[in-house]
Amino acid sequence: MIPLMDSQTTSPSISVIIPTRNEAENIRPLLTRLSSLNDSVPMEVIFVDDSDDGTEMAIEQVRNQFGFPIRVIHRPSHKRNGLSGAVVDGFHQAIGTWMGVMDADLQHPPEMMRRMFHHAQNTGADVVVGSRAADFKGPKGLSLARTLTSQFLTILARTVFPRLLKNSSDPLTGLFLVRRTAVSIDQLRPDGFKILLEILVRCPNLHVSELFFDFAERHSGESKADFQEGVRFFRHLLKLRWTANIHVTRLGIAAFGVLLLNLFLLIGFDQLIMIGTLVTAVLAMEVSALTLFGLMESWVYFRRTWNGRVRRFVEYIVSSHLLLLIVWFPFVLWALDRGQLSLLSANFIGLLLTGSIRYLFSEQWIWTRGLITHQRESFYYDIHGIVGIESAVHLPDLSYFRVVNPPEHIDIHLLIDRHGTPIQTTESISYSEGLGRFGFSLSIMPGEITEAIASPLLEKSPYVLFKNVLEPILRWVLVRKGFALVYGGTLAVEDQAILIVAGPEIRKAATLIQTLKESQGDFMGDDVAILDKNGRILSFPRLLAIRQHAVDAVDQVQLSTIELILMRLKRLVYDERIRGLGLRLRRMGFPIATLNSYLQRVFPPVKIMMHRLLPDVSYQDEAHLAQVVYLIEGEEHERPLPADELLRLLIANGKKGFGYPPYTHTVKRLSQWRGEDLTAVEEEIIRSAIQNCKATQIQRTDNQWWQDIERNIEKLGVG
Repeated sequence: MIPLMDSQTTSPSISVIIPTRNEAENIRPLLTRLSSLNDSVPMEVIFVDDSDDGTEMAIEQVRNQFGFPIRVIHRPSHKRNGLSGAVVDGFHQAIGTWMGVMDADLQHPPEMMRRMFHHAQNTGADVVVGSRAADFKGPKGLSLARTLTSQFLTILARTVFPRLLKNSSDPLTGLFLVRRTAVSIDQLRPDGFKILLEILVRCPNLHVSELFFDFAERHSGESKADFQEGVRFFRHLLKLRWTANIHVTRLGIAAFGVLLLNLFLLIGFDQLIMIGTLVTAVLAMEVSALTLFGLMESWVYFRRTWNGRVRRFVEYIVSSHLLLLIVWFPFVLWALDRGQLSLLSANFIGLLLTGSIRYLFSEQWIWTRGLITHQRESFYYDIHGIVGIESAVHLPDLSYFRVVNPPEHIDIHLLIDRHGTPIQTTESISYSEGLGRFGFSLSIMPGEITEAIASPLLEKSPYVLFKNVLEPILRWVLVRKGFALVYGGTLAVEDQAILIVAGPEIRKAATLIQTLKESQGDFMGDDVAILDKNGRILSFPRLLAIRQHAVDAVDQVQLSTIELILMRLKRLVYDERIRGLGLRLRRMGFPIATLNSYLQRVFPPVKIMMHRLLPDVSYQDEAHLAQVVYLIEGEEHERPLPADELLRLLIANGKKGFGYPPYTHTVKRLSQWRGEDLTAVEEEIIRSAIQNCKATQIQRTDNQWWQDIERNIEKLGVG
């Protein structure tokens, strides 16, 4: 083994582990491209070599020509145990904070190591996976046969491990970076050539993040994938399934025991009670189902607490009886009548059929669009150059800030989970209503890049996704950058702005529209704005939720028939009484976030940009906050608002209307992440921003607020 490094060399940040087998011609070009990484990130390179073509000597000839430590572990033939075993041998020798793994054939771009390292630093991830760009057939850059084979093996692995592999679209890739302290190397049992699969299964609860890359052509040599490696993969998959989780073995034993019990009861009831063939079979099924639930609670999942046991029992009984009625009962009737099978045979096959369907359609839900490695299109948003967002879903509320190319820096990465139960780690902020891919679930990993993974339900509910997932994250990302979100409509005249805060019964949208019609002001936003400590206010013109009073405030509005129908339905569906009922149901434990998401899928709110109501309106991005106007109903009266009262009002206004989960939970957890008190920082930003602005409370009963706002603008001497 070639020595690791000179004594004066500092400890590396990355140990790049490269398994080689007859790759002599690839060594120099590989190290040349890797050398650019060492300029910014100290590294070492460890080759684990199973070659017989002189690869070891090729490394020895060039290792002193590069400015980073290089060593090679040459394994004799009797110690060669495949690519995975080679990587684990490299892990044992690595001293870097991070361990990177890549192939030597240059199909994995060496430059990806730098990208993955910086991504890991920004996201706080334990594993950064280099996922191969793919289409429906599978990873691009391979022959058709290898593409289809790779896709088949990926689907097979997901079928066996639907939960553990859900956070990586390409769990069989050979390019990844892993934090050395996050992986227990002694727990790994390498066999074959898919070491990432071994890590993700043996070391659950890792924070996994992804970067996509284009699979390149092989520089030299031949692929080592063959039929023998395929056999080893299948063997490894089975061994992982039965050894990685004790629950699987126990569940298999319990299911087999209950199957025997069912057959025994069927024979016994048929001989002793003689109450009819189908009634006997149903009775045996009922006893077997109750027995299986008892075994799962007390023995299979023996670490479960009593919390939630009643809910689990109800869910189990309901799902069991649905399968009994929809699958088992019709099949047994058909088998006895048309199939000419005995009751014993029909019941046995029916049990296998219902068991398979229960597995396929449980919350693990294997067959989804995200099953394949094909990545979704990304949508990018740049909020005034302050916050960059990458999202797997188009967010209509951020249409004003959408850009074609990625912003210079991504601060928030919004993803859709493939199976509906985003992974929960010790560092994550999680929320789930326990309904798998059909319900609302969320996991947020804060960092320099904050990653949020939401359940598939939210892919078709973009307004819920923005309000309940993205907005709380955006709020605290802005605070950490010295800005605060303030809630209210904003108009600007020249370089000064007026912030309009309204009480619960005020028609704020109509007031904004009427004011814009009667004055020469520019529009900055109807509901929220961005404020810095110097009183600079930045626009946030998201979509305006349309109600009838807003339509009545304009001379002519071009709404489609569907929009008009939905607008009228909204008065019923989104009525305050319905909202109040939803909040009461939440307190009773109902999955109200899930119900709200489905509601908005069926009855999406009618939202349009201001220029569709006022075609001549102008948008302004930046101004100085000159005045705050607080509108409430009451006997006509106007009074100045002291600074302390205004501060309390703005902070309280930011808390209104957010009763639906998980907004309140997420806001609180994010504000206290890693011991920071971001609420105090936010309060200080707002306090500093409003200290020199004028604030007025205005009361009236005739909804003609625009007259007061216009008068106050004139008093400021603008316009």
